[in-house]
Amino acid sequence: MVRPGSRSSLRRFTVSLDTEEYSRLTQLIEQHKPPLTLQYAVRYAVRLLLRRADDPQFALRFGDPLRNRENE
Repeated sequence: MVRPGSRSSLRRFTVSLDTEEYSRLTQLIEQHKPPLTLQYAVRYAVRLLLRRADDPQFALRFGDPLRNRENE
């Protein structure tokens, strides 16, 4: 945990989601007990994505969201 006033190694960026994606994400985090924050959910998703990037086949599937959706 970073203390107030200390420097953090975290980097901030903006993500835009379409209405359906945002609705599904907020529904998912609100249903979790206890509810999660959007920031936590996005950081968790990024960590999963980076972990999967170690798979040699990942680069072939990464650019094809329809194929990814069918395989997961």
